[in-house]
Amino acid sequence: MMSKLSLTNFQLKIIGVVLTVLYSLSTFLELPAWIGWLGALAAPIFIFTTVEGFKHTSSQSSYLFRLLAAFWLMGIGNLIVTQALPSSEFLVLGNVFGTLFLAALYMWIVDRLIAYIKQRNIIAIICAFIWLFIPILVSLLMILFVGHSTALSMYVTVIPNVFLNDNSVMLILLGLLFYIFYQKKTLQIIALILVSVVTLILQPANADIFTEGYQWMMVFASVFIALYNGRKGRDMKLFFYLFYPIQLYLCYLIYVMQ
Repeated sequence: MMSKLSLTNFQLKIIGVVLTVLYSLSTFLELPAWIGWLGALAAPIFIFTTVEGFKHTSSQSSYLFRLLAAFWLMGIGNLIVTQALPSSEFLVLGNVFGTLFLAALYMWIVDRLIAYIKQRNIIAIICAFIWLFIPILVSLLMILFVGHSTALSMYVTVIPNVFLNDNSVMLILLGLLFYIFYQKKTLQIIALILVSVVTLILQPANADIFTEGYQWMMVFASVFIALYNGRKGRDMKLFFYLFYPIQLYLCYLIYVMQ
């Protein structure tokens, strides 16, 4: 019998929604540090549910395109909002869909790589292996050769960048580990712990890990992931695509109107 203390995919996402709003509020407003701590738990929850969605989708290519389209649309929205309501502190707004897209893209590449290894197709294995480095190379080239911040923000609106979202590299790695250890919850939680520890270690030496560099606290999302029961629950796909940009713009509006 399944424990009553368990969470469906839908319930996990709702928890992620609440935590995301707390994170956005802590970013734009002067709030107690513990609100930001709670918000740090949102990212791994949505990475985890993205893995679940990618595993269960009837079309991985369509799933990837939806994330990319959401990234494009939010990128346009970000440019409109920041141009209409400029802020010297927040020149560029975040776009989580880029991180989710890149995480899912790496899941897709790993799937191809495993399939080609089983087929012993050497040429295809080499091509898939090269694909692992293409998003990183493209991201580095964007940063190195697009010097003007305005031009860079335009490119980032079109091409998801591995390095330009907060903790994007670690979250993409986390998504890949969640995918590799799919349905092995203990290993997934260990992966989250290790990524959180590395995130903590990589914080700048002068950063206070309780007031600035507290993304390592995402480790506590393991409590919610441990309660996941493997069930989908309700389906409100459009809501979850819309809520992130809407809540971010509302929080940004509150900030600039102060």
